[in-house]
Amino acid sequence: LLRLYHLGFRDFWYDEVTSFYYSQHPLRNWNPPLYWILLHFWTKLSGASEFSLRFPSLLFSFISVFFVYLLGKRLFDSRVGIYAAIFIAFSPFHIQYAKEARPYSLSLFLSILSTYMLFMALTEKRRKFWFAFVLVTAAGFYSNINYYHIFLLIAQALALGFLL
Repeated sequence: LLRLYHLGFRDFWYDEVTSFYYSQHPLRNWNPPLYWILLHFWTKLSGASEFSLRFPSLLFSFISVFFVYLLGKRLFDSRVGIYAAIFIAFSPFHIQYAKEARPYSLSLFLSILSTYMLFMALTEKRRKFWFAFVLVTAAGFYSNINYYHIFLLIAQALALGFLL
């Protein structure tokens, strides 16, 4: 509800106008294209109002809270998962980025999902989790405008080296 409240209330700001433009021409800019391609098809279905253009970010943010819970639960226990989910659910930064038509919520979602899939691959030792990890990590590289996923992959490799 915190993410939904006033989702379409404010007018677009400069970067959101750029997001709309990129969504109309997803492969004609220097940014990684995944978010713009998703937004392209989303605007075909729902239009280009302030609410509808910001809604995918809200969805990715909402799902991130769930996967933070799962990751905390798998790493420690359900109490840690709940606390972590509450922490991210009420984080002002996470709420703010959930209300912007920008790729940040998608990037965070893919980061959390990538880390979760890596943990599942290491603990469950099943190929489907390794495949999902590679797929989600690759999607992360195609979604982020500042290439944050390079640093995430380095951190994951260091953690993997430490654990092994």
